[in-house]
Amino acid sequence: IQEGTDVTLTCTSTSDLPLGSYSWYKSYNPIAMENGKTYTIKHITPEDSGPYYCVSEYECGLSYSSTVRLLVSCE
Repeated sequence: IQEGTDVTLTCTSTSDLPLGSYSWYKSYNPIAMENGKTYTIKHITPEDSGPYYCVSEYECGLSYSSTVRLLVSCE
């Protein structure tokens, strides 16, 4: 990904169960203030490189997405 662009990650669920919320993680750490279906990084930098995934929370448990690894290259 070219440095300076905007990147949006989207988490989807195929379950018929009622969905409570989505949570986003980078390098296995929660991303503060991000709990919607999408996560947007404005003007991405090399420091934003790393693995990202989301967790869907249902009444009866959690579902983890596959991990997407972002690699940001300098301009």
